Amino acid sequence: MDIDIARLAAFIDGEGYIGVIRRKLAPSHSYRYIPKIQITNSNYRLIDWLIFMFDFCPAEYTEPRHNRKTQYKAYVDNGKAIEIARAVKPFLIFKDYQAEKLIYYWENLRWQKGLRVPQDLESERNVLYEELRKLNS
Repeated sequence: MDIDIARLAAFIDGEGYIGVIRRKLAPSHSYRYIPKIQITNSNYRLIDWLIFMFDFCPAEYTEPRHNRKTQYKAYVDNGKAIEIARAVKPFLIFKDYQAEKLIYYWENLRWQKGLRVPQDLESERNVLYEELRKLNS
């Protein structure tokens, strides 16, 4: 299985996204932060492999344009994203810092559903979100 984890790490390094998605369910609510790992590729066989081997979910695809092929996407989020981040982190070359930050979020900044998020925690979550957003742009 290590070879498959190393392959997954290579795909994440080259074709992937490791970050946190931010959503606000209502104006009076705090932001909801969702850890996410996504891989985009023009070969659907890779997406099938991710689904079969690592329980990724298929996502939307982008239609071909001019000189671009169709782009397929697969992702994992929440606890599954953290599980994947922990597994691939030793093999990542370029996105190891993003994986480290994602794990940090899960272990230190996650909050229980339904409870009001303290302001200092909300601020730290937002700083981490912005940092990962910059690293992924």
